[in-house]
Amino acid sequence: MRDVNAPNTNYRWRHNGGVVVTSWNDQLSVSIDDVAVSDGGVYSCFVSDQENQQLHGIMRLIVRGCSDGKWGPPSCLNLCRRCYNGGICDDITGNCVCAPGFSGEYCEQVHGRYVFGQSARHNCSNTSDPHDDACRGRLFCLPDPYGCSCAAGFKGLDYCSEGKYGADCKQTCHCAHGDTCSKDTGECSSGVCDFSYFGINCQCTNRPVELTPTSILQRSLSFSWRSPLCPNFGTITGFVYTLTDVKSGPVPPVFNTTENSVTIDGLMPHTVYSFQVAAITTVGRGMYSEPLIVTTMEAEPSAPPHVNIQNSDDVSITITWSPPNSPNGIITNYDITYWKSVDAGTQTLRNNVGVSPLVYHVDGLEMSTMYYIQVRAKTSAGAGPWSDTATASTQNAGTTDTQINRPNVAAIVLGVLLAIAIAAIIIGCVVCRKRDRDRNSAPNTSRLNVTDKHELPVVRNASMHGIQSPISDDIERDIYEDVGLPVWAKGLEIQWRNLTIEDKVLGKGNFGEVRAGSLKIRGEVSKVAIKTLKGKYKSMSGR
Repeated sequence: MRDVNAPNTNYRWRHNGGVVVTSWNDQLSVSIDDVAVSDGGVYSCFVSDQENQQLHGIMRLIVRGCSDGKWGPPSCLNLCRRCYNGGICDDITGNCVCAPGFSGEYCEQVHGRYVFGQSARHNCSNTSDPHDDACRGRLFCLPDPYGCSCAAGFKGLDYCSEGKYGADCKQTCHCAHGDTCSKDTGECSSGVCDFSYFGINCQCTNRPVELTPTSILQRSLSFSWRSPLCPNFGTITGFVYTLTDVKSGPVPPVFNTTENSVTIDGLMPHTVYSFQVAAITTVGRGMYSEPLIVTTMEAEPSAPPHVNIQNSDDVSITITWSPPNSPNGIITNYDITYWKSVDAGTQTLRNNVGVSPLVYHVDGLEMSTMYYIQVRAKTSAGAGPWSDTATASTQNAGTTDTQINRPNVAAIVLGVLLAIAIAAIIIGCVVCRKRDRDRNSAPNTSRLNVTDKHELPVVRNASMHGIQSPISDDIERDIYEDVGLPVWAKGLEIQWRNLTIEDKVLGKGNFGEVRAGSLKIRGEVSKVAIKTLKGKYKSMSGR
């Protein structure tokens, strides 16, 4: 309702003259959810305590037995015919209830503003002028579901604005550009219609009408339509139609049919299609209908690809996957199933793990156990097939390395061992070369017994006159070989440069002499007695 008096807030409503509808108090506009036939009737709105002053608004609500364009309750499977010039399809019979000023099976006949009635037998005056305004200000109430309206050419007491015509000025003129039309009949002053329109008041079109989707499935669509109702362009012999995938947008092929309906199979689920149809007549093809946009139903998705093992430890495995190549709808969730390799008959299902991110952590597993894992996607139509099986093993207790990283660890260990071996070989070579160099650079020495257990090298010193060489020329060099001291005795070896033998003889015996000398050890010089052997005994000792 609209308040035309002083602003108020205490509005009240009644239905069919009954009690006040308190839930609508203080409201000018109200809504009814889930409307039923019982909601139909007369509604009045008024200001509280002013109803007797007749300062109120009244309206009638008509509740149809079928939705718009259908008739024959309760099934409502019949399609209404095209009713022109503001006519309404009767939801019970399917016939057209024509607006004041029009008549005919399809309300296609025009009469003017002073005529009314289903067969145009009534008028508001005896004048012969069809455009006489004698019906101005009259309210015409026709059988439901039409309701009530003004005479043709009026909206209330006012004439229709330019470009509009008919009862309550609800119809649109289709005259050529720049032309005007009659407010009550819609006839163009020049008689020239706009492109694709024709007829006495330019309301006919050579396009099929009432294009309706009758079945929408996952992979098929069905459509029906009515033939153009203005047959001044030839006899209809058939129809051509096109179906276009709105997203891909290629030029669609053209198909032929002689029926007013068609079913198209082999479509893709959850895909938006555009359907158009045109009539074929004896004079050629008419114009295509306005496109009808329809989306096929969702179907089960294909299996998710690329199911991979991302990580694993002793009690859990982390997996990843990719969306299905054919989602066939909106993916609402994913399911995970897994089982032990030794117990394929017992599977564990994790439902509705989410759609983002495509990663899932399967926990609560047994350690050191191989598992098989699969993933499937779901749409509103249901779950699709399971993916290929991924295989993974949990680790031993305390192991944190993932299964996929073990080859890297082995490579690192092998590299370390190889580096150690190379270093050992290099060190060994250096030590051997140093030993050979020291041996080759040492002076010609002989062995002197310092005690009964150890021998000491003695150098031939030309400056020490009177000292007989302790080295005999008869040493069998091909038999004797100086192999040096064992490793454990290296610390007892006395270098020749630290030993000095004097000429002073301290004593003599059967096997040799004991002479005075000095020994330098750790920077300190000590007096020592050095035993030298006679030639033949030294030779025997060398052997």
